[in-house]
Amino acid sequence: MPGPPRRSSGSDRKSHLPMRREAKVINFGIIYGMSAYGLSQQLGVDPKIAQTYIDEYFKKYLVSNLHRKSLEEARAKWICDDLLHRRRYLPDIHSPNTPIRQATERMAINTPLKDGSGYYQGSHDPYPETDRRTRSSRQN
Repeated sequence: MPGPPRRSSGSDRKSHLPMRREAKVINFGIIYGMSAYGLSQQLGVDPKIAQTYIDEYFKKYLVSNLHRKSLEEARAKWICDDLLHRRRYLPDIHSPNTPIRQATERMAINTPLKDGSGYYQGSHDPYPETDRRTRSSRQN
């Protein structure tokens, strides 16, 4: 009977680091609205290959619906809301200056994802009914 699986050696882990970095760049870059050109610069690949990564990601994970809805709302109302319904005003969403407009579009995509996440990651107190002194002893 074979024993439990062994942990991979340090050399195996090191060989996966570049692949892990690329996966993170692709995941976070696409979710937060990175363009094919920006993704190609981060990965060191041709922009056409980066566009293929983006297209396949959208097919598999359906993130494009969230992006599309965020952009439609931002263009129609000049605002976007985060998860806690706080508003971000986007006065440059229709700017004729392409880099400014694209940066504002990325804000429209990022706001629902990023702005509310801080609430859940640290600013929200998971034990509101307890005293901080008793909580610190529980965490040790």
